[in-house]
Amino acid sequence: MNYIFLLGSLLTFILAINLFAQNFWTVGNPLPKKISNNAVASLTIDDTCFVFSFMGIDTTKIWSGITQEAFKLNTFTNQWTQIASVPGSVGRIAASAVEFKGKI
Repeated sequence: MNYIFLLGSLLTFILAINLFAQNFWTVGNPLPKKISNNAVASLTIDDTCFVFSFMGIDTTKIWSGITQEAFKLNTFTNQWTQIASVPGSVGRIAASAVEFKGKI
């Protein structure tokens, strides 16, 4: 299946559209934390699409709110999982992420 994902304000929700089946929008589970200005990418493994969120800033919008945290959404189960933080000594904002040859 092919999907388009739109992540909402402060990543409080995720919308997905199945382009080739029913063409409808659904609201998914929110990220476990309210984070914005984060990097987002998707990857399909064995017919399951995963959406990843990396780094960003929390609702304080100050330097101490910048995070290295990372999360993964299983679009089949609609459940977020916290994964290993992004390596490095500090988090980043306005970063980007892409899938290339099965890796992000």
